[in-house]
Amino acid sequence: MFAGEPCIDTYNKLYAGTYAEQFDPFTSEQTNEVMCTQLVDLIETLISQNNTDQIDSLRYSYLLSQNSDLQVAQTNDFAKCVESEAETDPKALCISTITEYGQFALFSNQMKADVCAQTINKYKTVRDRAIAKQQDPVSSCSFIIVQVYSDYAQFLNDLLDDIVDELYAQMKKTKPVPKEQKASTAAEDTYQKQLQN
Repeated sequence: MFAGEPCIDTYNKLYAGTYAEQFDPFTSEQTNEVMCTQLVDLIETLISQNNTDQIDSLRYSYLLSQNSDLQVAQTNDFAKCVESEAETDPKALCISTITEYGQFALFSNQMKADVCAQTINKYKTVRDRAIAKQQDPVSSCSFIIVQVYSDYAQFLNDLLDDIVDELYAQMKKTKPVPKEQKASTAAEDTYQKQLQN
């Protein structure tokens, strides 16, 4: 895309209908037109910062698709949340949200339990403070859903940073030596051995 290829055409030609789309979808929530619009904006921003590094572009595109999908899923969960039910049983809302099939797939069961316990504690603290100060009550739906998705987004960002750091460290260790350099190093070694004899 830095070279100016049309995003939607490239997406349809190289990605749509492939195993990559099936098993590692770029987005599971949005159309290619929406994602391409966001990607073009992202690349224009990188170019405006004099950054045409394809690795940065790829990394930010993953973050973009991840965050976009999370925002859509969060909006959908909020739309189907019933405030009176959430107020009555906030723990049930948290559990039903975080155990939704496939939505928080990288959280272990223990992590899900921890996030819900922390979320409910925070919710009760904020709710009780509002009651004590006679303020408007906090929305159970919005507080719990936003907290759960925020924790997951932070977890994914940290995970991505760890993966990128590890890949970068591995690339530095195993940086391929160009053929020309290998040839000149071999010639230099042969020359040094001849001098020693």
